[in-house]
Amino acid sequence: MTGPSEAMTPRLLQQGLERYLQVFTRLHLGLQGLDDCLTEQVEFRDPFNHVQGRAAVQRVLQHFIEHVSEPRFVIQHCAWSGSLCFVRWDFSGVVKGLGDWRFPGVSELLFDEQGRVLRHLDHWDAGTHFYSRLPLLGWLNRTLVARLTAVPQPPYKADE
Repeated sequence: MTGPSEAMTPRLLQQGLERYLQVFTRLHLGLQGLDDCLTEQVEFRDPFNHVQGRAAVQRVLQHFIEHVSEPRFVIQHCAWSGSLCFVRWDFSGVVKGLGDWRFPGVSELLFDEQGRVLRHLDHWDAGTHFYSRLPLLGWLNRTLVARLTAVPQPPYKADE
């Protein structure tokens, strides 16, 4: 997938980013405004999903909203390279059956000429921040990490 042209203005990119991030920082209110932020062929990938198309992204985020109460993304930093923006964020919420959930992550957002998202790739450690919290998988994950680690590490604490 090729990126947008060089004629795109930084202001248009910034406006597109601000509209898109507003959707995520207000997920507890629903998905209002999401359609306007995405191209029809948008690609979305996180540790659990890999979908293409606006409707598919809406389904992923709607599922997320239905299973995570009090979702909150706090944007820490944004860095641009042409039409690609890297967004550093912290997430918190409550997962049904697991309780409080918090973790840091980074999103790669590629924008088109109209300031809409062409590609959204999320990077965060699902092993540490999700699977390790599940009873059987958590034990297996911690056991494998302990065997593969050169220097023993203290357990990760989300609030640090």
